[in-house]
Amino acid sequence: SKGNVTLKLKNLSRTRWTTRGAAADVIMCRYHPLQETLSILSTDRSVTAECRMKSEGTLRKLNSFSEMFKLVAMHELASLLENNSKHLQSSSLTSEQASNSIDRMYIRLDELRTEVEFERLITKVEEITGVAVSVSSSTLNGNQCH
Repeated sequence: SKGNVTLKLKNLSRTRWTTRGAAADVIMCRYHPLQETLSILSTDRSVTAECRMKSEGTLRKLNSFSEMFKLVAMHELASLLENNSKHLQSSSLTSEQASNSIDRMYIRLDELRTEVEFERLITKVEEITGVAVSVSSSTLNGNQCH
């Protein structure tokens, strides 16, 4: 029907780690339609039991704040590394530009480890999922949200 949208999930390549940013992008941009589709598939008797089981497992991950936090954090890292990798492959790149690019990447990686960036990622997950939580960096790994 007119209201249906086809979602195409990207494959997570085991060898091309830079493609993971694009895979996470689809989930982050289409979170709610994906959640709804997985919910339908997880209970739909017209699909195979394997499909229902995989849909249910993926839905559980989508509904887990800590799993979504990991996805958003991975997206940040993969995007940073992918952009840097593309820049370093430029045929006109000088050694000074390459060195500067790597230095900027190290600086950004250090920034990502700060409490401010942690809070920014938490806010991003809240915006994507529509769920507001109070969580600290020490409790996120333990999945203890307040």
